[in-house]
Amino acid sequence: LALLDAKRFDEAHSSLERAVGLKPDEPSVLAALGRSYDGKGEISNAVASFKRALEINPEMFVAHNDLGTVYFRNNDYAAAETSFATAVRMKPEAWPSRFNLGLCYARLGRTDEATRELERVVQAAPEDALALYELGLCYERTGRPQDAVRVLQKAGKLSKSQELTDRLAESLARLKENERP
Repeated sequence: LALLDAKRFDEAHSSLERAVGLKPDEPSVLAALGRSYDGKGEISNAVASFKRALEINPEMFVAHNDLGTVYFRNNDYAAAETSFATAVRMKPEAWPSRFNLGLCYARLGRTDEATRELERVVQAAPEDALALYELGLCYERTGRPQDAVRVLQKAGKLSKSQELTDRLAESLARLKENERP
């Protein structure tokens, strides 16, 4: 696992393949193998490894979350939603999973559900600039421009990323432009 955390996916993969050979039905090893496949860009193998881990242990939170992440990064938002929703049911306090579920809803055009999830994230993590930004976008889409401006301005004060700061500035400028008669 240290090799995975260090993003040394090829080395990790070799070790994990050996471990799977010794314990082919160990879900934690299969989930780690999924992470190594994902790190190597072998998406179909990553998905298969996570699914196999979940066949053995359907209550494995980390496998649901990691599978959702793979699906999301590959624009399969419906499949990602299923994985993240399961993860949130298992651990309602897992705010990163709830944030990702909110993003799935937003990408699927289900803005009211996205807003609800992102409000819960911001309630638990009020200093999360990215969550505030995404919530602001949801407010904008649902016709709540004052709420959008309020949370986007707060996100701007908290942002430590130039990329996010630039996106916030664009969003605020767009909202101000739409205010004009």
